Amino acid sequence: MNKAILGWLSALIMMTATPQAQAFENRLEVTGIFNVGFSLNARNGIPLSLRLRWLDGLPFALEANVHVPYGVGAGLLLDVYRGEHLRVHAFDVGIFVPIAPQLRLTRPDIDRDFDLWTGLGIEWNYRRSETVAVDWRVFIADPSRVPYYYGAFCKPIYLDALKESQLWIGYVKRF
Repeated sequence: MNKAILGWLSALIMMTATPQAQAFENRLEVTGIFNVGFSLNARNGIPLSLRLRWLDGLPFALEANVHVPYGVGAGLLLDVYRGEHLRVHAFDVGIFVPIAPQLRLTRPDIDRDFDLWTGLGIEWNYRRSETVAVDWRVFIADPSRVPYYYGAFCKPIYLDALKESQLWIGYVKRF
């Protein structure tokens, strides 16, 4: 995973160093998001995110986030609607890695290396470069490991993931 992140960062740095950088910058939108995360399981935190979007017809956004104090994540967002003041993304998927086993966002008693997350969100642009965002995320215990070890007992684990989903409300700044 670290090689993939370094690859993306290297590609972005190289693109901004080329003569076509000016045209590229007009198509790339960078947003920083300060969220407050709420959950029924009392694992509330402060998710900080950085999103990169290409505005030339590609409906995707890349997201990297730090969920203070729990861990780090990365994902892909799919914009299903883009209007002048409203943006809706759904079918979002990503990976979350806790910084310590006891700091998992759902079911810290279940041993695993990472969680997959899925979700959706809405961004409302109330000023030219400022937005309010609401995101809903479900953190799912590693599906390549948990069913193998827990068998039929994994169903309650995944149902708990839905119950312990997170709602993030945030302030977005576009650069």
